[in-house]
Amino acid sequence: YEQPDWEDIAEYRFYLYDEVKNLLIESEAFYTTDTMTYAYRGLNDDKFYYIRAIGSTVNGIQMDTGYIRIFIIF
Repeated sequence: YEQPDWEDIAEYRFYLYDEVKNLLIESEAFYTTDTMTYAYRGLNDDKFYYIRAIGSTVNGIQMDTGYIRIFIIF
C-alpha cells in the first residue's frame, strides 16, 4: 500500500469468490500493513476464482482492489 500523502489504513479484509463471484471466504480484519498477504488453501486445480481486498483509511476513505481473476494450476 502506498499513497502520496500516506494516509494510514484503519482496517482491511481479503475475500475469495468462485468463478461466478459467489463469496467463498472472508478473512478476519487486519489492522496493520506490516504483511499485507493472505494465503488460501484447498483451491481446485484448473479452476477460476476471484480475489479481492476491501478496506478503509483512518479518515474513512474506502479502498477496494475490485475483483482480480486468477486461475489455479498445480
